[in-house]
Amino acid sequence: MIKKVGISILGLGVVGGGTYKMLTEHREFYKKIHGIDICVESVLELDRNRATSLGIEESKIASGIAEIISNPEVDIVVETMGGIEPAKSYALSCLNAGKSVVTSNIELYCKYGCELEKTAKKNNCGLFYEAACVGGVPVVRTLLDSLQGNCITSVMGIINGADDVEGYDAQYKLSILLSLAFHTKVPYAEIYREGISGITPTDVSYADKLGYTVKFLAIGKNGAKGIEARVHPAFIKNTHPLANVPKDGNAVYITGDNVHDVMLYGSGAGEGPVASAIVGDIIFCATSSEYRYSAFCNGEKGENSAKFISNFESAYYI
Repeated sequence: MIKKVGISILGLGVVGGGTYKMLTEHREFYKKIHGIDICVESVLELDRNRATSLGIEESKIASGIAEIISNPEVDIVVETMGGIEPAKSYALSCLNAGKSVVTSNIELYCKYGCELEKTAKKNNCGLFYEAACVGGVPVVRTLLDSLQGNCITSVMGIINGADDVEGYDAQYKLSILLSLAFHTKVPYAEIYREGISGITPTDVSYADKLGYTVKFLAIGKNGAKGIEARVHPAFIKNTHPLANVPKDGNAVYITGDNVHDVMLYGSGAGEGPVASAIVGDIIFCATSSEYRYSAFCNGEKGENSAKFISNFESAYYI
């Protein structure tokens, strides 16, 4: 029997529009493979021309969030608006109405994920955010469903967005990934951040002569002394897999006590890759019999027992 799943999309920019196209173009495929009929019941978009240009009927363009919340046909709400407000208020309203939420909003989830998850748990609905972390690279699901038998000792990657010169985007993503990997909340404020604006062609030239490549790295280590978390430009040996990641690519290199080294690589941004992550979350949500929440204390500051190292030992070049 085919299960009908109603979707509403908040925001039809690059990501929201790509999600709509993927859902409509693959609708019959999802029926056949997953046994679910995913129907976009409504969208929330101020630019009605943008909505109609995607083939969306006028009747499906909601007048406001209240219309979506009150619609019993909507089971899952996809938030692709970006920014904190009104995205946060809308997401909370949907969760309070018992509707699961899928978001691609990294800043929103990083800063207010604890509040969103608490609301989701209270109302017995799901909260999914694969698309918020490294776009189309399935690192969240890997940490939750594939590597959960390991004690993860380190996470290192190239996870910044294209215009993330100062590293805020990477800082937010690393906070989420390390929280999942180390099973304790790693607040973004505990992550050392340094941008790449100070890197010069001379630095790149010296790196090449020494057998290194300059990469903007996000690094997390979990050791006996505590958790070390930092985002900054660094030299990495040319023989390391991360050294060969192209400028438009993202990659996460994970080390576990039994799996040893695993690297996930792909496109961290763009219409198709991010839509792929969102739709993956939609299907996972629609086919799950129950929802899962953080196994650690997902508060604003995390657990009191967590120790963070601010004095790093590292090699530098002058």
